[in-house]
Amino acid sequence: MVTMTASDGYMTGNIGEPPAEVHQGKIKASVIVPVYNGRETIVDCLQALSQQSIHHGDYEIVVVDDCSTDNTRTLIEEILPFSENLHILHHRRNRGQGAARNTGIKVARGKIVIFVDGDIVVADNFVEEHINWHFGMNAGQRIAVISNIRYADACIQGSNFGHYLQSRYLGFRRGKEKSSLDFTNLPFRCFGGGISSVCPEDIVAVGLFDETIKGYGAEDEKLGYQLVTSGIRLVFAEEANAIHHDKVSLDRYKNKVTEISRGGYRNLLKTYPDYFNGTSIKYLLPINLRNDTSSIIVKKITLKATLNPVFIFLLEKWAKVSDNIKLFYSEKIYRLLIAGWLLAELHRKADPIRLVDYGSE
Repeated sequence: MVTMTASDGYMTGNIGEPPAEVHQGKIKASVIVPVYNGRETIVDCLQALSQQSIHHGDYEIVVVDDCSTDNTRTLIEEILPFSENLHILHHRRNRGQGAARNTGIKVARGKIVIFVDGDIVVADNFVEEHINWHFGMNAGQRIAVISNIRYADACIQGSNFGHYLQSRYLGFRRGKEKSSLDFTNLPFRCFGGGISSVCPEDIVAVGLFDETIKGYGAEDEKLGYQLVTSGIRLVFAEEANAIHHDKVSLDRYKNKVTEISRGGYRNLLKTYPDYFNGTSIKYLLPINLRNDTSSIIVKKITLKATLNPVFIFLLEKWAKVSDNIKLFYSEKIYRLLIAGWLLAELHRKADPIRLVDYGSE
């Protein structure tokens, strides 16, 4: 087994001499898989990636273990002998999901990089679909590709809130919301780091993922904004299917909202204050007398009065009690609830807090 130091981590397994296809410049894609304490899903994730519809010489799998404290590393190394294009890097300290992806990018040998999080299991044509998007009809164009992802049935079965979160994925948008999107030229807010692909030159040009965002969320949003504003076109690959094995609950999602609001969103407000202008979150931000119009100020005041702590508390209780009663499904209630959580944290003067480990359930 070969060891190689790389960006505060080391790579093990299947390193040595790269296959002949690499020397000939034929390797098309590097699939980068960041993982932290992912023992529940990492084996299924890597087995699916190892059994793709294209030849192993056309792509490589680069796993970056972000200093897991469970047996994730052991599970990955047990797969090594059975996957000739699988490589592993281990961070010596936990650095966050963005940093783990960046480590993978820096050693990637493919013409494109494909990001697949450790709790995602892809279809057997997944890598081929991404390659076709970049080197088929769009060859020579600057694009980033978003996969068609859904939750595993077991993760959302019987949960109204789970089905609402599923409806937020691009492939599950409905009606007017779906018809308003151009799936060949999507807005930056649709970018998702764990299910996407891009040319490494384009991602390096905008500065990679922001490693100062160490907690859950917003490193994806920030990179999507940087890519699109630099001229990258964001497209949806409907046939590149993947399943997200992430247990869904109101409490877990509230923790995600709390963490992203205190950390990543404040980072975005500081570095790209215009980021939220194209989203409804702009109405939840503190009033800015210099830039806000009178109509925006009125809407902000109205929302703050409506989404008060008592109302959100009662709404949260109702959502929990009615979660498994299909008749009581209400998209509006979930939108109000999440808006209330965001509002509370965006106005709270609090330090970033780690509530969610990105690789665990």
